[in-house]
Order: sequence, then C-alpha cells, then structure tokens
Amino acid sequence: MLSITKSRSFLRIQLCRHFHSSNIVFNDAAPRKASLANLRKATGFSILQCKKALEKFPDDMEKAEAWLNEQAAEQGWAKANKLGHRPMSQGLIGVLKKDSMGIMVEVNCETDFVARNDKFRGLVGKVTSACFHHVKDSSEDKVSLTKEALSAVPTPEGNVGDAVALVVGSVGENMAVRRAAFFRAPEGSLLSSYVHAVGASHVDEGDCLLGKYASFVLTKPAELTASENVTEATAGETATKETEEEDEDDKMDPADLGRRLSQQVVGMNPLTLGDLQTDKPSDDKGEETRFLFQEYQFNTEKTIKDVLLENQAMVTDFVRYECGEELSEEASSS
Repeated sequence: MLSITKSRSFLRIQLCRHFHSSNIVFNDAAPRKASLANLRKATGFSILQCKKALEKFPDDMEKAEAWLNEQAAEQGWAKANKLGHRPMSQGLIGVLKKDSMGIMVEVNCETDFVARNDKFRGLVGKVTSACFHHVKDSSEDKVSLTKEALSAVPTPEGNVGDAVALVVGSVGENMAVRRAAFFRAPEGSLLSSYVHAVGASHVDEGDCLLGKYASFVLTKPAELTASENVTEATAGETATKETEEEDEDDKMDPADLGRRLSQQVVGMNPLTLGDLQTDKPSDDKGEETRFLFQEYQFNTEKTIKDVLLENQAMVTDFVRYECGEELSEEASSS
C-alpha cells in the first residue's frame, strides 16, 4: 500500500513538472512566433533571416529590422557587382506627374516575374518619387539623368543606389536604374502624359503610375499661319473658312488632345517631330517616323498635322520610353 502511494505521489510530481515546463515554453514561444511573423511582414525577408535578426536583437524589433536592411544592402551590392554582366531587359517605367511637372524613370531587372514583384514595384515608385523631388526645383525645363547621376540621387534612407542594392539583396536578382527624363511645361504650355499601365498605381509613392511604355507631350495653343516654324509647330498652312467651319466639331479640350497625342507617341513610336517645309511624308505610311506626318491612330483618314491644325495647337517636344528598348548610345558603348 505504501509503495502504491509513493508511486502516485511521484507521478503527480512528474505531471506537475511536465505541465509547468510546457506552460513556460508555450507562453514564451507565442510572442517569439508573433515577433517573427511581424518582422517578416514588415521586411519581406525570409523566415531564416528574420530568426537570425531576432536572435541578435530579441527585444528590439527596430534594431532587428535595421540589421536585416544592412545585411541585405551589403549582399545586394555584392550581388549587383557579381551579376552586373547579366542582361536586364525587363522592368518597369515609373511616371509621376504633378501640375506642370513630370518625370519618368526606367528601372530594369532580369525577369518579368520580378517586375511583377511588390518589392520591385515599390522600388520603382520610391526611385521615381525621389528623382522628382530631386529635380523639381531645377532651373531647367527639361532634364535627363544618366545611370551614374541617378544612383547618387538622395532618398530618405541614403541614395537611389543603396535603395536598389537593398532590394537586390532581398530578392536575389540584379536590378538597375537606367535613365530618367524630367519635363516642366513653360507658361502657356500643357504637359500631357500616357502610361501603358501594368497593375494599379503605387499610391504610397505619390500616385506613381507604373508601366512598360510611357510618354510626355508638350503642347501649346497657336494661331497657325503660313510662316509658322513647323519643327516646333504643326503645319505651315492656313485653314480656309470652309475648313474651319467643318473642323469646329472636331476640336477637343486641350487636356484631351494632349492625352491622345501622348497615346499616339506610345503607340506609333515617332522618332522626330518633322518639318513640313523641309521634310516629305514617307511613301509607306506604316513606316513613317516623323510625328507630324503619321496617321492619327484614332482616325486614320487624318494625320497628326491635320489634328493639330483643327485644334490650332502645336507640339513643342515629346519623349517616349519603352522598357528594355535598345539605345544607340548603349549599343555603341557595349
């Protein structure tokens, strides 16, 4: 009887120890699991990387996140240098337009899969916003930024080069900011844009639009005469009264006109404005590369010259980006 009592007492002691220790482990594991989940959600790094960070800084999420970013940046610079020879024909163009100013920035990556990644899209938005704020106070109405200049553009955390390296280290694929173009419309002019969008706009970065193709077009109203300089204007022609009356119904709101011309630039890929006094239309309309002579894609019975004449407007400049397109200066230097 004594033996049975001792056995029961021993069993109760062991069970208490077991549940006591289990409670300790369970109560301690819950916050650790929550911290791991929160850190992974905040940074996007792997579970293994987040575990390492929490082991180093178990009671400080901010330090753990900072350590992860430092490691990713270091690894990113190393990976970017190592993978620098690999082609980056994919990516996105970010376009940010505010009032009379706008900027477009091309950011490349290796695969379309990464181009659809939220981290990459966020990077394009961040870089585009940083570049816009960097050049918006420039005295120039048109600014082009090269790879080298873009890498040094400041961001809240450092510069664009650091921001790219951070994402390279996190995603594991090479990336690069290729080029940027900034436009400011002079007084009396209108800056219009078009983005062949991919997904929704990145509202966290100032409503930056993302796409594979983008354009800016500068227009301004003009009373066209035979003496008009058509390289900056539309056509060196004067409409007759009959033509003016017929075209009255075809006139568009300036913003709508600018938007349609921007779509034309993306869709038809003109290389120059063209000059009606010195240039002649191409025999093959489908191969026409001068903007003024191109068929108007919304009504192929007209040319861009006709549309501008109807609306008494001129195009003073335009730019078109196509993600991954071959550039003559890059081809010649490679």
